[in-house]
Amino acid sequence: QPFQNLIADLDVQQLRETLDELRQTGILTQRFAKLRTATGAIKPISYSARMLGAPQRHDVRYQAIVWDETEQHQIRETLARQNQELAGPASFGAKLTTLDPAEITDLTVRWVRKILRADFGTLRIIEGKRARLWSADLGPPQPQLEKEIEMTETSRSIVNERQPLIVPDVESAPQLPASVRERIRRLGGRAFCTVPLAGREKAIGFLSAGFRAPHQWSPREINLLQTIAQQAANA
Repeated sequence: QPFQNLIADLDVQQLRETLDELRQTGILTQRFAKLRTATGAIKPISYSARMLGAPQRHDVRYQAIVWDETEQHQIRETLARQNQELAGPASFGAKLTTLDPAEITDLTVRWVRKILRADFGTLRIIEGKRARLWSADLGPPQPQLEKEIEMTETSRSIVNERQPLIVPDVESAPQLPASVRERIRRLGGRAFCTVPLAGREKAIGFLSAGFRAPHQWSPREINLLQTIAQQAANA
């Protein structure tokens, strides 16, 4: 029972099978589990164990060595995420060749959320002095967005300079137009990044990703967003 209380991801049957194997073979090598700490937190671990004593005399003891795998687990998660990010744009680009414009915009915002693990993504196309919402993946809950918005000086600057607008926290960005701040608030958002959909001759719209908590945008995330926008704009 004490062992059962420590190993968080073993049910009773799994525990019996593990102990039976240890009794039969006398040793377990490099097994993985999750350990429940005294505070209730769960840690990934690896462990090796051996049986001591004489089972025939009911003198059985166990000796185990446990390694904290938290850092290795984080490294594996990071590598898996990086592999996904590297494969993502290539896979995304291949899918675009068989889609119509509406399907392209829908796929674009879904991939933005997936690859960046963002809370929401939107895509707007410029139509004269306004920008029309073509696609949005907002996650739960589903707030309402304006179908059309006026082009502000900020949005025109993104188009003309073809530079991203990076906002780690709308509540501490005094330069942000009030209309933009209010729009992000309606999404439940705190952080967003908007990049131009740069076509072959001019920017045709905007692609945005955002989070519902303040977020420090990394160069890697911005580059990924720009790459997806570039592929979508030229599909």
